[in-house]
Amino acid sequence: MNNVEHKADSNERAYPRVNVGLRAALCMPGQPIALARTFNISEGGVSITTQAKDNVELPKSGARVKLQLDGVVSNGSDRSFDIYAMKVVYATPSSIGLAFEH
Repeated sequence: MNNVEHKADSNERAYPRVNVGLRAALCMPGQPIALARTFNISEGGVSITTQAKDNVELPKSGARVKLQLDGVVSNGSDRSFDIYAMKVVYATPSSIGLAFEH
């Protein structure tokens, strides 16, 4: 049984979260890149805050986006950002929850 199956109720997290602040870039189809910052990360996803400009429409729940994280170990010798395919789990004016696409 994995952590997701073991989850007791909706208030209990499937994966432990770690508070971490990394610089990030949120890449959404048809929109300019929005600078962001993580505030926690888990095996299942990332919570971010954005510094989006007024002309950037933030993603809605269910949208698929890309997230570039600064400071994550990368396979490439010349990469300072790693790119992840994500699905938006929730979006509020102050934060966005993203799940890693597997």
